[in-house]
Amino acid sequence: MAAPIFNAFNNLKIRTLGFIVIGFVLGSGAIFIGSSVLTSSKIGEAQSLWTKYKADTSPKALALNSIVEHVGYGGMIHHFKNYVLRKDAPRIAKFQISAGAAMAALDRYANTAPNADEKAALDAIRKTVAVYSQKIAVVSGLAAEGKTAREIDQTVKISDKAAIAGIATLTDAVRSGREDGAGATKTELVKGLRDGFGYGGMIHQFKNYVLRQDAPRIEKVRKAMSGLRATIERYRASGVDEKEEKALSDIAGVIDAYGAGLAKVEELAGSGLTPEQIDKQVKVNDGPALKGLATLVSLIGHHMVMAAGDLSADLSATSRITRIVLAIAIVTSLLLAALAYVVLFRRIMRPVNGITAAMTALAEGDDSADVSQYRQDNEIGAMARSVDVFKENAIERARLASASEKEQAERAATQKRVDELISAFRETIQSVLETVSANTAQMESTAKSLSTIATQTTAQAGSVSAASEEASANVQAVASAAEELSASISEISRQISQTKDVVGRASEATIETDGKIASLAEAAQKIGEVISLIQDIAEQTNLLALNATIEAARAGEAGKGFAVVASEVKELATQTAKATEAISEQVAGIQQETDSSVAAIRGIAETMGEVSAATESIAAAVEQQGACTSEISNNVQQAAAGSNEVSQNITGVSQAADESQRSADQVLAAAHNVAGDTEKLRNVVDEFLKDVAAA
Repeated sequence: MAAPIFNAFNNLKIRTLGFIVIGFVLGSGAIFIGSSVLTSSKIGEAQSLWTKYKADTSPKALALNSIVEHVGYGGMIHHFKNYVLRKDAPRIAKFQISAGAAMAALDRYANTAPNADEKAALDAIRKTVAVYSQKIAVVSGLAAEGKTAREIDQTVKISDKAAIAGIATLTDAVRSGREDGAGATKTELVKGLRDGFGYGGMIHQFKNYVLRQDAPRIEKVRKAMSGLRATIERYRASGVDEKEEKALSDIAGVIDAYGAGLAKVEELAGSGLTPEQIDKQVKVNDGPALKGLATLVSLIGHHMVMAAGDLSADLSATSRITRIVLAIAIVTSLLLAALAYVVLFRRIMRPVNGITAAMTALAEGDDSADVSQYRQDNEIGAMARSVDVFKENAIERARLASASEKEQAERAATQKRVDELISAFRETIQSVLETVSANTAQMESTAKSLSTIATQTTAQAGSVSAASEEASANVQAVASAAEELSASISEISRQISQTKDVVGRASEATIETDGKIASLAEAAQKIGEVISLIQDIAEQTNLLALNATIEAARAGEAGKGFAVVASEVKELATQTAKATEAISEQVAGIQQETDSSVAAIRGIAETMGEVSAATESIAAAVEQQGACTSEISNNVQQAAAGSNEVSQNITGVSQAADESQRSADQVLAAAHNVAGDTEKLRNVVDEFLKDVAAA
């Protein structure tokens, strides 16, 4: 079973083998492209997850969210306005906690290397928070004096424009720092809800309208409500679970309650009621909205942990795919090398070298060269058959040369005998010839000489003509074989050139793969650096939470709420540190695998370079062989032309010899007229001819 398959493979045309190699290379390229696309897809997914994770956990984003939370809805401005309206002393402590938390968040943002615009925005917000912290004491004093809410609001005027503009500047800075350019993350949407509710938003404008009852402010409240509803829909569009949907519904319910309250405030404001009276009649429970925002923040934190797990899983999958791609690259390279060895060395170079050696031996006169093992049904077989033709012609030339030498020896012996007889003949007729007149003797001698020369010339011209025709035929056969050999070598040179191009493209693909794997290694290194930064932030957060716990303990009863917040922050920092450590271990594994991949790909590139160099050497050798074969073909064509010219000249010599023969016959006819004087000579000639015939 194996033998027929092997024979069929050996009989494949070199052109067919070239197509097989090209097909194999194209198939390998398709595998590489598919693997690269899959790897790129996995890397893109991991990068997308990492971008979202980084956007949600960046120090600036976290600090900004904290600023908005503690300044706005449920924070500083909310407590300040409610205290002005209700004058409930416990709210002062809540205000101070929110203001202190806002200052701490501003400090955290200041530690993130802000630019000049961000620094100016931080200063504006910090100054506004400081003013509110100072004015709360003034409000407390006025309340103790029995001042009404409207009187307090008119006395304590604080401009919020600079702080609101500062928060907008920080928001733009955080958004511009994102790398993917995609839509807002859920963390940013929650921050948008806090903006819409809080400082400069719905609750801020609503409380101011209750205090001041200025009609233009109604439109500001409604605009803030519309923005909040739009933000809720954007959040839903990003995909929500059951808990998130409930939280969003609770928040939307509070917005609707404020919408109904706004209409009621408009009605009551026209009846001449005081702000305190309106506030008592129009009370909206903010608990569901505040709880909903807290739920969203908690769920986002949970989703961030899950995203970190997804990122780790994607990185692991990418690592596995990378290893598979490298394995495919190694196996494909080995198969290409094996196929190149079989095609180039066993199927082409070895037979060509054997046939070249046989031709060299034939050129040196050795007709024992054997090329039977190369008789295949392809171009190599055609070359081998051409060499067999050269060999047969060489053997035939040797046989003809030997026969010619033997014939020349026999002719020389015959000529010697003839010379001896002629010598005796001349001695016998010497006396008779003396009686013939000088003119007749000269005529007869000339006629005999002409006849002998013409006869010899005719015979030699015939021999030379036959040999020349045979040599011309042999030279034509050699020329035809040389042309076939030259065409075969040209085809081999073209196929080797194509093979060299294929090997070059494979080497370039391997080098490109090396560059991509190196880029992956650099990306993994950068991920490790970012994870180290996250660990440092988690440790710093833990330390700040511990300090906050200590300060809360010192504050006693008033610091209990702050202590709970500090404890939760500490727990979140601990969880972040653990998750980051797990991610760091995964990234370290990826870096090790990537380093190994880089080394393997570079080894493949070096091997492909060696294959390319070997292919170039083969191409040069085949081109040189083609040049030699072309030279042989030209020389043989010239020899054929020379043989034809000799044959034509010999024909002319033969015609001249025939003409000489006719002239000699005419002279002899004239000599026979002297019959009487040559009777005795005729008798001697008859005797001489008998002796020649006997010889």
